[in-house]
Amino acid sequence: MSILCLSFAVKAGNPSDDELEGLSTQLGDNWEKLGRRLNFNDAELIAFRKENDRMAERARCMLVNWKQTKGSEATYQVLYEALTHELVSCKLLAEEFCCN
Repeated sequence: MSILCLSFAVKAGNPSDDELEGLSTQLGDNWEKLGRRLNFNDAELIAFRKENDRMAERARCMLVNWKQTKGSEATYQVLYEALTHELVSCKLLAEEFCCN
């Protein structure tokens, strides 16, 4: 069962590293909220913050880590659900990056 994004469906499969990098440039302050929805703990988020000066790079490292750690479970569907979670509220980004 796929969730509909307006008139489009969530893509099947896993996002590419390039797609995750593109998303990271648009997340802004929401990268940490997204990280919590992707099951990163506060210590892990603090480590991403300390290792990277730029917010977009923090988000990119977090998303790539999520993909590497979760493997085939790091799907567009999971990312869509995390982005549209009420605490993240990035529905437009979810539709842009996760939908056909």
